[in-house]
Formats: sequence, structure tokens, C-alpha cells
Amino acid sequence: MKQKHWQIILLIACCAVICYTFFSVIKIVTSLAPDFSVYFSAARDLFIGLPIYTDTHVFTSFGYPPITAFFYIFFLLFPYSISQTLFITGSFIAACVSLLISYKLIKIPFTILTISLGLLLLFLAFPTKFTLGMGQSNFFALMILLDSFLCYIRKKTLFSAILFAIAIILKPIFLFLILFFILEKQWNILFRTLAFIVGLVIVMTFLFPNSLYDTFYYIKHMLPSLFNIHGRGVYYNQGLTGFVVREIGETVLAKHLATFFSLVIAFCGLFTLNKSSTIQKIVILLTLLPLIDSLSWQHHFVVLLLPFAYVISTLLKKQDIVGLSMVGISYILVCVNIANPQTFSYFPLNILLSHTFYGTLVLLGVEMYIIFPLQKRKLLGGKLSNRLLVGWIHNK
Repeated sequence: MKQKHWQIILLIACCAVICYTFFSVIKIVTSLAPDFSVYFSAARDLFIGLPIYTDTHVFTSFGYPPITAFFYIFFLLFPYSISQTLFITGSFIAACVSLLISYKLIKIPFTILTISLGLLLLFLAFPTKFTLGMGQSNFFALMILLDSFLCYIRKKTLFSAILFAIAIILKPIFLFLILFFILEKQWNILFRTLAFIVGLVIVMTFLFPNSLYDTFYYIKHMLPSLFNIHGRGVYYNQGLTGFVVREIGETVLAKHLATFFSLVIAFCGLFTLNKSSTIQKIVILLTLLPLIDSLSWQHHFVVLLLPFAYVISTLLKKQDIVGLSMVGISYILVCVNIANPQTFSYFPLNILLSHTFYGTLVLLGVEMYIIFPLQKRKLLGGKLSNRLLVGWIHNK
């Protein structure tokens, strides 16, 4: 009876959050979603033959390759207001579908309890609100990426390759996840992914010849900017680079330290992958991605949807209270937002500005705790116990 009461409370809380999110979506579609306006403008410029990257009438510069703008040409069929409504509504639906695909990947049953808890945690999180509010494409890309992994697990390699290619086009940072298919030795999928992207670029160049100029401009001017630390200390950049720059400033030392610690974190994560399962590889790589990306906006952290679902379900099965407590701390750190970060701009308060980074590190630690073979932990513990016993006997 007690469990039933908790289920009812959870369902009511979930309904309340969904209703709040629904009205928030209505508010967004009746105002301006800044990032979608940039996508829309880039697609329009590509279609009419204007340079994509020198348009001064947009909210911010378009930071993606021209092939990404190619995918938004569909929205030019409608007036901007209708296109934005379709996009934001689609993003909301994509968030829900991403949750369901995550459940399929880790074999969580679809029940009122599991879906209510998942939706509650998903829409309470600031990265979700930020994605919807800005009109970001994160949930579309994440949904397609997770579906690619699901197709791979189900041995549908052609669909997996096509979906992976589309996910990379929408979010080029997903190139990092090529590591997954390399670790799985899926050279066929990688070849098909490359072929699909190259084929689309050729089609785009044929249809819009000016895009060739945009492609060269992107390679020469836009790509190099991804490797500097200018402006990386802004609060909304919650990756490792943002943390380092906020603490010691935009210096050469900060750049080298960010690179060094990124390699250390990546090595620790990749070391864990050596003995991990297919799902565990995906979970670790998705957690590493926003940590080591030089510009990890808070809305990028929606990629932690699957990692959170995995660790929570695993620890619940083990009834690991300590592990669940650590995940709770991680979730709070990742999913809160500081409304006035300027208040914390001075040391030592500026340490608090990297809360999402800390939370993701905690999540990575919990994942490594789960994935690191239990036998090895027992072996290490056994060796330590034996040494202590021998030492005690020797002293006696």
C-alpha cells in the first residue's frame, strides 16, 4: 500500500512538471528561440546563395558546417513562426522519444512508474529547459544518435550508419563517438557513415554551388576557433576547459592544463572501456564527451540522459544506497542553474560556477565504480587483507 502511495505521488509530480513544460513550450513558440533563428537564417542564406558565416543580422554566428544548414532547408517551406513552432514542438517530442530509446537500450520496462520518474527527472533538469528555450537541436541529434546505437545492437548496420551520419551532421561534436565503432571494430559502419556524409556534401554542392565557398570558409576560419580558449570562461561553458579558464584566466597555461587534464580524464574513461559491455561503452563515451569538449554549453549535457538512466537502474537493482546517493548529488549539480553567475565571479566563490562539471565528474566516477570488474575489486581487497594479516602475524 505504501509503494502505491509513492507511485501516485510520483505520477502527480510528473504530470505537474509535464504541464509546466508544456506551457513553457507554448511560451517559447510565441516568442523567439534564438538558436533556431540562426539555423533558419543559415538555411535561407544557403538556399538563396548568400554567404552563411558573414550574415550580421543573426543572434550569433552559425557555428556548424554548411551541410548542417542543408538539413534545415525544409523549414523554409513555412513562415518563420510556424517553422519555430514545429521545431520546438518536435524538440519536446524528441526529448520524450530519447528517454524511451534509452530505456530500450538498457532494458528498462515501460511502466507508469519508470516513465513518470524518467520524465520528471528529464524535464526538471536545466539542460532540458535550456535546450527547449534556446531552440537548440540537441534532442533531435540525441534521439537519432541513440536510435543509431539501438539499430547497431539489433544488427541493422546500414540504418545504424545512416542515423549516425545524420547525428554527426546535426551535431559535429558527435564525431567523438566514432571511438565507439572503432572499439567495436565496426569498420563497415564507419565506411558507410563517411560515404553518406560525403554523398550529401556532393549533392548539396551540386544544388547550391556557393556552399563550396562556405565549406572552405568554415575550414579556414571557423574550425581553428574551436581550439582556442578565448571566451571559454563564460559560466554556461561547463566543460573542463571552462572550469580551468574560470580559475586561472585565458592564459597559455590554462590551454595546456585543459589539454592535459582532458587527456587524463579521457584515458581514465577509455581504460574502463577495456572490459566493458556495448552499453557501458556508450555510457562512458557520452559522459566523457561534454567533459572534454572545449565548449560544452549547459544544454549539451542532455547527452547524459542515457548515462543517468543506466546508473540509476543498475544501482537500484543492486540496492546500492551509497551509489544512489552519489548519483543524486551528481544529478543536482548537473541540473541546477545559477541565475546570476556574476555574483560568484570572484575567488573562491567562482569555484561554485563549475557545478555541472563537478556533477559530470561524479557521474563518471560512479560509472567506473559500476563497470570496473567486481572480481578485480575483490582481488585487490583480498591481496590487501592478506598483506595486513601477514604483517599482523609478523609483528606478533
